[in-house]
Amino acid sequence: GIPEVFMQLGFVSFNMKNFTESISFFDTALKNASSPQVREKSYFGLGYAHYTGGDLSEGFRIWDKLFSEFPGSQFISEVLFLKGKKHYEKKEYAPAEAVLERFIRDYPSSSLYRNGVAMLAESLLAQMKVEKTIRVCEDFLSRSKDEFISFLYGKALYLSRDFGRSISVFSRMETRNPALLAESLYYLGRMHEYEGKIDKAQENYLEIITFYKKFPEWVKAAEEALKGIRR
Repeated sequence: GIPEVFMQLGFVSFNMKNFTESISFFDTALKNASSPQVREKSYFGLGYAHYTGGDLSEGFRIWDKLFSEFPGSQFISEVLFLKGKKHYEKKEYAPAEAVLERFIRDYPSSSLYRNGVAMLAESLLAQMKVEKTIRVCEDFLSRSKDEFISFLYGKALYLSRDFGRSISVFSRMETRNPALLAESLYYLGRMHEYEGKIDKAQENYLEIITFYKKFPEWVKAAEEALKGIRR
C-alpha cells in the first residue's frame, strides 16, 4: 500500500500546484509500484505534473512510456488531447494535426471531442490543408451543430473558392460572436464582389466598418476593399 500512498500524495500535491513535490511523490510511487494500476496512474500523474509545470519534453517522454506499457490505458484520450492542445497553442500545427487526428479518430465519444475537432480544423487551415479541413468539418457537422466549426467550414469553402456553398454556410450561421461575424462579413463581401454583386459587397464592408470597430484588422481590410470598389 505504500506506493499507492505516494501516488495519492502526488495527486494531492498536483492539485495544490506543488509540482516539484508532486513529481517527487510520483517518482517514488513508480520506483516501488508492483501494482499495474498504481504504475499506470503514476505515469499519467508524473507526466501531467511535468507538463503543467512547464517541462513539456519530459512530460511527453513519460506519457510515451505510459502508451508503451499500457496501450489500452484509460488516460490515453486525455493525454492525446493535452499533447495536441499544447502543440496547437504553440502554433506547431503539423504535430498538432498528427496527435489531434488520432484523438478524434479513436475517441469520438470523449467529452473533449468537439474541442479536438476545432483545434484540428484550425491547425489544418493554418497549413492551408483546405480540402482536409472541409472533410473534418463536414464529418462533425453531419452529427452535431456548432457555430465555430460552421464558421471554420465556411472559411475553408471560401479558401477553396467554393463560393456558393461558403455563402450558404455564412448566411445560415447562427452566432452572436462579434469576432466571427466581422470575419464572416469580410469573406461574404469578397465573394459578393467576385460575383459582381457590388451593392451587397459594399453593404458587407460598411457593416464591418460601422459596427465592428473593436476588430481593427477586419475594419482595415474592409476599408481597403471598399476603396478598391470605388476606384
